[in-house]
Amino acid sequence: MRTEHDSRGEVPVPHSALYGASTQRAVLNFPISGHGLGAALMIALLLI
Repeated sequence: MRTEHDSRGEVPVPHSALYGASTQRAVLNFPISGHGLGAALMIALLLI
């Protein structure tokens, strides 16, 4: 882990992460379900 700083203070971020403190806070506050997007939704987004 490395320590990143933002306006809210310090937060540990994994060394392999390509993002900073604000994104790490979002990752911790809004856990991902582990479910991917369906093929139909991906195609619709590509068409837009």
